Order: sequence, then C-alpha cells, then structure tokens
Amino acid sequence: MRKVKISLMIIFLIFLTACSEKIVYVREQVPTDFLECENLNINRDMKTNGDFALFVIDSVSAYRDCKAKLKAVRDFMKGDK
Repeated sequence: MRKVKISLMIIFLIFLTACSEKIVYVREQVPTDFLECENLNINRDMKTNGDFALFVIDSVSAYRDCKAKLKAVRDFMKGDK
C-alpha cells in the first residue's frame, strides 16, 4: 500500500510540473529622459562675481540633476522602481 501511495504521489507531481507555464524574460528599457543630464554652458563670459555665482548655481543644479537621474536608473535596473 505504501508503494502505491508513493507511486501515485510521483505521478501527481509529474503532472503538476507538466502544467507549468513557460517563463518569458523581458528586457526593461530605461526611459530616455534619464539618459541625458541637464546642459551646462561652461564657455560663458564671467566678468563679475555675480556671473561666477550664477555659474556655480547652474553647476550645482546640473550636478544634482545628473545624480538624481543616475540614482533613478540604478534603482530601475535593480528593480526597486
């Protein structure tokens, strides 16, 4: 009786594995908005300290933009979304 139960269990498990679905892998695409950083004009005419201060502010803004987009791409690739 024990052998019959084991045999039936094996047959049952074989049927369960035959019903499994095919696994399809889809390659995720990174949105193009995250592949380009904010444009920074380096060749600007800086004659005063105010011009330099505006350049520093623009530089920090571009840096933060790139860091945020790279983090978003990194999280997206890890699957954290």
